[in-house]
Amino acid sequence: MEIDPINSVKKIHNTEKINNTKKVSNRKKEVDSVNISPEAREAAENARLVEMVKNSDFNRADKIAELKKKINDEAYLSEVIGDKLVENIAEKILGVSFNS
Repeated sequence: MEIDPINSVKKIHNTEKINNTKKVSNRKKEVDSVNISPEAREAAENARLVEMVKNSDFNRADKIAELKKKINDEAYLSEVIGDKLVENIAEKILGVSFNS
């Protein structure tokens, strides 16, 4: 009688695979969780807001350029100062406030 060592090793190997599979199926399912620090939440919120501002249509460059032009224009400044002066005198004389 001759013993076939290859077939006997295969049988043992297959049995071990089945046993390992059974062990895995008996394990309890574990739940993963993630804890995010307050600093990380704040950094994420800041990054979200910066991205939102970059992608928005809200552009103040036009207003800033317009205001710079008005500040450098002497006629505009004298008109604004003149209007304010007239309002202040009228308020004192008439006792009526024009700042609504």
